[in-house]
Amino acid sequence: MDPQDFNKFLDNQQEALYRMVRSRTASEQDCEDILQDVYLKIYQNYESFQGQAQLSTWLYKICRSAISDYYRKPWWKFSFAAREEREAAPNNPEQLLSRKQEQTALQEIVAGLPKREQEIFRLRYFDNFSLDEIAEGQKIGLSTAKTHLYRAVAKVRNKLRERDDE
Repeated sequence: MDPQDFNKFLDNQQEALYRMVRSRTASEQDCEDILQDVYLKIYQNYESFQGQAQLSTWLYKICRSAISDYYRKPWWKFSFAAREEREAAPNNPEQLLSRKQEQTALQEIVAGLPKREQEIFRLRYFDNFSLDEIAEGQKIGLSTAKTHLYRAVAKVRNKLRERDDE
């Protein structure tokens, strides 16, 4: 792929990369730090992209690696930005607060899933990857990806029902 085409593709993927990283981070600051690493790795490794996988799958792998690397660093636990973001009093309309609470509840439910189901659920519903792309990125069969997704969706539905019944 020619560098101009690659840059256009990357411009089109910025929002998806942001959503992917943000849904897996505690704060906006952590997200920005990780995205800087992602863009640096993409820039440094663009020449090594061989086209054996889809470009979106390659970007996903870089994001996943950058997120893992970031959270292996011991200092992330002391992120003041994350604490401030959690403690900030909302000054938005009530409806926006309710939506944020629902999103937080969903994130908590998904975080309680087994790792494989959690990742596949996030890739499908938060990052909008197809099942084929998920299977390729996870290096599993399509039927295995479907099974993990089915189990994850069933568990999330059950937890949401339990939450609504309370």
